[in-house]
Amino acid sequence: MKNNDWLFILGALLVIIGVLSKIIDYSFAPYITGVGAIIVFAFRMFFSVKSNDFKIKRLTRIQFISSCLLIIGSYLMYSNNPPNSWALALFLAAALDIIVMWRMPAETQK
Repeated sequence: MKNNDWLFILGALLVIIGVLSKIIDYSFAPYITGVGAIIVFAFRMFFSVKSNDFKIKRLTRIQFISSCLLIIGSYLMYSNNPPNSWALALFLAAALDIIVMWRMPAETQK
């Protein structure tokens, strides 16, 4: 594991803690989720895989969209308008991450 992977793990844990906090109706949940989403977004912007392969570039763009959906989900969690729409944004972000995880070549994940 690389040193910068801890940053991504911290961001992902903050997103999970924020979502669980929102489920139990904790008032600071959108802020926790927002900080985690921004950390994940920054990690993916600065430490993304650099390659000339079209497939890897496409998967990296999908990860960027997923990170944007995390930020949108945290905003929808804050505004709560329409109610519980944040869950859809976070579900789409998770689904895109799972798709990228399955499709990303193994040599780029080292």
